[in-house]
Amino acid sequence: MRCTVGAPQPIEGLENALLRGTEIAPPPDAGSDEEHCRRREYWLERPTGNVLLVADCEAQWGADSQGPAQVTLAGARLEVRYVEFQAGDRCETLNAVINLVSAQIERQERTTGLVSRDQCNSKQSMPDFPPPGDGSVAHPLLVLHVD
Repeated sequence: MRCTVGAPQPIEGLENALLRGTEIAPPPDAGSDEEHCRRREYWLERPTGNVLLVADCEAQWGADSQGPAQVTLAGARLEVRYVEFQAGDRCETLNAVINLVSAQIERQERTTGLVSRDQCNSKQSMPDFPPPGDGSVAHPLLVLHVD
């Protein structure tokens, strides 16, 4: 079995809504960095329909591939912190908040920088963000990794 469904977390102030995490293991014959991704998904489950809020990989397998995010439920908000290490000692960070009542991105800040001592430093604000997804399996609401 390649898919694991986590225990539901109640969301403060939202009756009949839950946050649930899932993990999808990579195929046994994974070859590329992208194929090694153990995909983690964070779902808002509600009677009006489920929304894929964000998806990441448990670990980053190579430069320019998707890495792990730190995802924290804080009341009726989902806080997401993400660092991606890229080729040429570049890096990108994302700090975002998703409002679970409206299922909308409330705030996001993206920066780009240079890697030094396994840290993303010399950060510069990125003015352009990828548009939000529709919350489907193929298009999470919050986009972490931009190809």
